[in-house]
Amino acid sequence: MSCNKNVSIRVVILILLVLQNITLVAQLDRNAVISVQGASTLMYYYGHGTAGVDRWDGNENIVDLVIPTKIVVDGYKCEVRVIHENAFRFCKKLETAYINVYVIWYYAFWGCDNLKSIEFGPKVNSICEDAFRNCRNVTCIKSHATMPPKCNKYVFDDIPNNITIFVPKDAIERYKSADAWNHFKNFKPL
Repeated sequence: MSCNKNVSIRVVILILLVLQNITLVAQLDRNAVISVQGASTLMYYYGHGTAGVDRWDGNENIVDLVIPTKIVVDGYKCEVRVIHENAFRFCKKLETAYINVYVIWYYAFWGCDNLKSIEFGPKVNSICEDAFRNCRNVTCIKSHATMPPKCNKYVFDDIPNNITIFVPKDAIERYKSADAWNHFKNFKPL
């Protein structure tokens, strides 16, 4: 899946309610834990064995975010593959995000002023235009992918270029020359 907006998927909406200022921790499988503090609504679109995280209602209180790799809905296992457009846009209290989905769509984290740390799991392979626009306070990015995720323009433009980027040791040179990643100057091994 890439950043093509013309993808059509038959979807069903699942809404999980979370009380404000309460942390939801649900063990979905051995490797997938969702931990969200203070969200009032968590919404997934799912179908055909895959799922995506969509816009959150009342997301102003999210502080630490971990996206699960799998969810179980009505007994069906779904792989979480995408964070949709605007899913976390303007989450002003968001400080950390661990993301291990294949695609992060347009504007997904736009305007997260307080975001300080981003960690990409090994599955991330595409980050769409403006996904992290206006995230000026990021101080650290970690990427576990051995191949730099493909990035559209403006993905990291507002993030200072002198922050430390941690990547697999034998992938440093690939990141230094990859589009959007070449914005950064300080790469170190994980």
